Amino acid sequence: MKTKTILKAIGFFIGWLLSFQFIDVATYLMNQPSNLSFTFGALTSVATIGAIAYFAGNLGGCVGELLIQYRESKEVKQEKQE
Repeated sequence: MKTKTILKAIGFFIGWLLSFQFIDVATYLMNQPSNLSFTFGALTSVATIGAIAYFAGNLGGCVGELLIQYRESKEVKQEKQE
Protein backbone atom coordinates (compact mmCIF):
# COMPACT_ATOMS: atom_id res chain seq x y z
CA MET A 1 0.00 0.00 0.00
CA LYS A 2 1.24 3.42 -0.83
CA THR A 3 2.07 5.78 2.00
CA LYS A 4 0.76 8.75 0.02
CA THR A 5 -2.69 7.18 -0.27
CA ILE A 6 -2.77 6.38 3.44
CA LEU A 7 -1.80 9.96 4.32
CA LYS A 8 -4.46 11.34 1.98
CA ALA A 9 -7.08 9.13 3.63
CA ILE A 10 -6.02 10.30 7.09
CA GLY A 11 -6.13 13.93 5.93
CA PHE A 12 -9.62 13.58 4.45
CA PHE A 13 -10.82 11.86 7.64
CA ILE A 14 -9.47 14.69 9.82
CA GLY A 15 -11.00 17.28 7.48
CA TRP A 16 -14.31 15.44 7.62
CA LEU A 17 -14.26 15.46 11.42
CA LEU A 18 -13.27 19.13 11.62
CA SER A 19 -16.05 20.12 9.24
CA PHE A 20 -18.60 19.12 11.85
CA GLN A 21 -17.24 21.82 14.15
CA PHE A 22 -18.57 24.52 11.82
CA ILE A 23 -22.16 23.34 12.26
CA ASP A 24 -22.21 24.98 15.71
CA VAL A 25 -20.80 28.20 14.28
CA ALA A 26 -23.48 28.30 11.59
CA THR A 27 -26.23 27.59 14.10
CA TYR A 28 -24.94 30.29 16.44
CA LEU A 29 -24.86 32.85 13.63
CA MET A 30 -28.36 31.99 12.46
CA ASN A 31 -29.72 32.58 15.97
CA GLN A 32 -28.42 36.16 16.11
CA PRO A 33 -31.01 38.94 15.69
CA SER A 34 -29.26 40.54 12.70
CA ASN A 35 -30.35 39.63 9.18
CA LEU A 36 -26.73 39.77 8.04
CA SER A 37 -25.72 37.23 10.69
CA PHE A 38 -28.55 34.94 9.67
CA THR A 39 -27.51 35.14 6.01
CA PHE A 40 -23.87 34.47 6.83
CA GLY A 41 -24.93 31.58 9.10
CA ALA A 42 -27.04 30.06 6.35
CA LEU A 43 -24.16 30.35 3.84
CA THR A 44 -21.79 28.82 6.38
CA SER A 45 -24.23 25.98 6.92
CA VAL A 46 -24.46 25.24 3.20
CA ALA A 47 -20.67 25.44 2.83
CA THR A 48 -20.24 23.10 5.80
CA ILE A 49 -22.59 20.51 4.33
CA GLY A 50 -20.72 20.75 1.03
CA ALA A 51 -17.37 20.32 2.78
CA ILE A 52 -18.64 17.29 4.68
CA ALA A 53 -19.82 15.70 1.43
CA TYR A 54 -16.53 16.55 -0.32
CA PHE A 55 -14.35 15.06 2.41
CA ALA A 56 -16.56 11.98 2.75
CA GLY A 57 -16.46 11.34 -0.99
CA ASN A 58 -12.71 11.69 -1.22
CA LEU A 59 -12.24 9.55 1.88
CA GLY A 60 -14.34 6.83 0.29
CA GLY A 61 -12.26 7.03 -2.88
CA CYS A 62 -9.00 6.71 -0.94
CA VAL A 63 -10.31 3.78 1.07
CA GLY A 64 -11.45 2.07 -2.13
CA GLU A 65 -8.02 2.62 -3.67
CA LEU A 66 -6.36 1.18 -0.57
CA LEU A 67 -8.58 -1.89 -0.73
CA ILE A 68 -7.71 -2.44 -4.39
CA GLN A 69 -3.99 -2.10 -3.63
CA TYR A 70 -4.30 -4.55 -0.74
CA ARG A 71 -6.07 -7.14 -2.89
CA GLU A 72 -3.50 -6.78 -5.68
CA SER A 73 -0.59 -7.21 -3.26
CA LYS A 74 -2.31 -10.22 -1.70
CA GLU A 75 -2.73 -11.82 -5.14
CA VAL A 76 0.93 -11.20 -6.00
CA LYS A 77 2.02 -12.84 -2.74
CA GLN A 78 -0.17 -15.88 -3.48
CA GLU A 79 1.28 -16.18 -7.00
CA LYS A 80 4.83 -16.07 -5.63
CA GLN A 81 4.06 -18.85 -3.16
CA GLU A 82 2.76 -21.11 -5.91
